[in-house]
Amino acid sequence: MRILNHIRRLSDDGGQGWLLDVRCPCGRAGWIPPAQLAAQVGWDTPLHTLQPRLRCTACGAKGLTIAAIAAPRARGIPKNPH
Repeated sequence: MRILNHIRRLSDDGGQGWLLDVRCPCGRAGWIPPAQLAAQVGWDTPLHTLQPRLRCTACGAKGLTIAAIAAPRARGIPKNPH
């Protein structure tokens, strides 16, 4: 999992090729596509403003840790097919 530090807003890199890694202190973790969040808060929303708004689905805690990560490739697809 490669963290993308240059991603600052949901619209960065066109919202393609990366996911938002969300983790809670209770141990729950998951990936959210940028388009899913943009439908609710808008594409120009900075990532640092999302952190206090997100809530854990398991324990209900707020203030989850978030990071933009490179989207994993599907299994069996080589990096350079040629």
